[in-house]
Amino acid sequence: RVTYEECPLPKGFSPNGDGINDRLDLSNYGVTNLKIYNRNGIEVFNFNGYYTDEFSGKDKRGNNLPSGTYYYVVVTNAKMRTGWIQINR
Repeated sequence: RVTYEECPLPKGFSPNGDGINDRLDLSNYGVTNLKIYNRNGIEVFNFNGYYTDEFSGKDKRGNNLPSGTYYYVVVTNAKMRTGWIQINR
């Protein structure tokens, strides 16, 4: 019996407006917080109560983030995970 599903954060997505893989959908994994950092360690995105697909490659002000590697801290089912994600425009 499976009682908990790991949160398989993809290693990349392409928010280029083509309707395919444009948003980070973690709605099935009980994510309560998602923070995204740029390569300099500056927080560019933070969302408490991340229940659907709020991250679409934009920063806190709604500006498109450039292509590149970003780092995340995600809390899912009271478990914190860290890693990286690639944005390809």
